[in-house]
Amino acid sequence: MERNNQTAAHGHWKLSVLHLNLIALSRMTLIAQDHMPPVEAEVSAN
Repeated sequence: MERNNQTAAHGHWKLSVLHLNLIALSRMTLIAQDHMPPVEAEVSAN
């Protein structure tokens, strides 16, 4: 039983890290868009 609980906790830990990475990636993308509005405008125009 204990080993199964540890495995489940480890899997949850992996998902949490992945989730945090996705949040960080999305924030970096938003920051990049804020710093480069002309590029975004050009992409939208084309």
